[in-house]
Amino acid sequence: MDFFQHQELARRNTRLLLLYYVSAVVLIVAAVYVATFLIFHRQAGGWDPYLADPRRLWDPLWFLCSTALTLGLIGSGAGYKILQLSGDGGATLAEQLGGSRVAPDSTDPAERRLLNVVEEMAIAAGLPVPRVYLLGDEAGINAFAAGFTADHAVIGVTRGCLERLTRDELQGVVAHEFSHIQNGDMRLNLRLLGVLNGILLIALVGYAVLRVLSFGGTSSSSSRRSGGDDNKKGGGALVAVLLIGLALLVIGGIGVFFARLIQAAVSRQREFLADAAAVQFTRNPGGLAGALRKIARQVSGSRLDSAQARIASHLFFANALSASWGDWFATHPPLGDRLRRLDPAGAGAADPAADRDADTDPAAPELVTGLTAGLAGASMMTAAETTTPARRLSPAAAAARIGAPPVTAMAGAAARLAGLPPAWRVAARDPQGAAAVMIGLLLAPPGTPARAVQETLLRQRAPANWRDAVAGLEPVGGTLPRAARLPLLDLAAATLAGQPAPARQIVCDLLGALARADGEIDLFEYLLLRLADQRLDPRSAQAPPRLRQYYSIKGVQPEAACLLGALARTGADTEAAAASAFAAAVQQMGDDGRSWTLPPAAACGLPQVDAALTLLTQAVPAIQRRLLEAAAAAIASDGVISVDEDELFRAVAETFGCPAPLLAA
Repeated sequence: MDFFQHQELARRNTRLLLLYYVSAVVLIVAAVYVATFLIFHRQAGGWDPYLADPRRLWDPLWFLCSTALTLGLIGSGAGYKILQLSGDGGATLAEQLGGSRVAPDSTDPAERRLLNVVEEMAIAAGLPVPRVYLLGDEAGINAFAAGFTADHAVIGVTRGCLERLTRDELQGVVAHEFSHIQNGDMRLNLRLLGVLNGILLIALVGYAVLRVLSFGGTSSSSSRRSGGDDNKKGGGALVAVLLIGLALLVIGGIGVFFARLIQAAVSRQREFLADAAAVQFTRNPGGLAGALRKIARQVSGSRLDSAQARIASHLFFANALSASWGDWFATHPPLGDRLRRLDPAGAGAADPAADRDADTDPAAPELVTGLTAGLAGASMMTAAETTTPARRLSPAAAAARIGAPPVTAMAGAAARLAGLPPAWRVAARDPQGAAAVMIGLLLAPPGTPARAVQETLLRQRAPANWRDAVAGLEPVGGTLPRAARLPLLDLAAATLAGQPAPARQIVCDLLGALARADGEIDLFEYLLLRLADQRLDPRSAQAPPRLRQYYSIKGVQPEAACLLGALARTGADTEAAAASAFAAAVQQMGDDGRSWTLPPAAACGLPQVDAALTLLTQAVPAIQRRLLEAAAAAIASDGVISVDEDELFRAVAETFGCPAPLLAA
């Protein structure tokens, strides 16, 4: 199943969740009405008259009032939680669970190993590098991914996960969480938190009522002993309030019961899918199986002590709760079932000796991998810079990689990161240095008119420490390989994503001014600005999602032809080569593209592409998927993908919110 199929499945799950939620609310509303009606309409003969004639239970005005009150409680509870998680919901949840962000420039060996695994996974998958949070007080082995979009995702891991897993096992767990990011599960998970909180509020109100009554019980009982009609009336009111509290507690329990069923139904099957995706991604079932075996062996297992763990249990890698009421309430499949699917023959068990080595020195595997990848990366970067083109790749193979990285993606990502110039790599992981990296990637050569304008802008609008950091990168800037720009951009954007909104706004505005210093935008500048807008600009995070208005490729045919024409011309030296690349894209489109013709070069410039992409974001995912596959076919039509082609393709995928692994070497 590919990225777009997963997205559609997530949307169907959202609709199913809404159906379950409405059903639960209807039952709660009905239960509250019946309970309150019987409590306040109790007659001298008890409730027998209502039992004898159930039609007497109906009171339209009472139904309207009780329904309004119930819906108000549920809505306020859900709305409060949704508002609390709005914006940067992943980071908010991680902090509520007791997590703290791992600094991108951390030098702690175990944290550095974790960050390297996350960075490699993101580069290989073509996803934004998520922020990483450590739940330092949790000894169990567990992890989670949270966020409303991939651009604002976070990954959290427990201290037990960091200390007890080998690098391969940690990679398997992280890959599992990346599949949740890629497949659109996070948004559904956060919405489910709001649903649970809304229904839970009914039970909390009932609990609060009973708690208040228990504190006031002594004074009430002494006053009742004095006798009198007023005391009898007060005692009757007290009994009514007591019954209301009990009723709300019971009815709230019904709501929680249904919420747990919803939580389990939505979560369990997706865990199997995430396990399969992680193995497909890492090509190492033993790593993920080893992590599951360690959960089964150790006393703390995957359990979390945080009070928030119960309401967020469906987000985690493994069961975060100490016990469940039978399989109906289990948010995760049994460990044995997951292990049998990963390793039916029992092979690939974690080697105890290897576990001890990894736990004693978490950095050891990292050092070996880093040295090996560094040698490979340096060789790769040199080749990419001198030849510009990448590997030979067929159009069909290129199209198949959308949302599904190839077997070599992880090794290639590690090599790319290890092969980055050390000064730039270190700076990209530092909050001040990350801004300098993005600025440095836009600077024109010294002595040019554009550079003079840029330097003026920096003096006027950039803090002094940013300018100093840019100056420190300048001596090596001229030797920066072109193939290193995208990985550096990903690292720097991930570091800046955790900064306050005003600081991110300053960065975005400054980058826009620097890119336009020479009066035009080139291809890489366009990609950088697109990426900054998607991942860093606070205004984009607050903007409402675009409405889907186009359900047929015919409605966006001119824009689609413009986009594919631009991609066809990017790597073509002649008009014939551009026509051949466009023909490959049309063939990938099938019957819908049979009558399309290559637009003239003047109609395929970056301004036209930008306008086309803006409109195409309103197309349904099925159309976007076909366009990305056709785009991949266009740039791979000659068997070679240049860095320029890769950058434009990445800009398109970034706009559509689709993972796009780098295709050029």
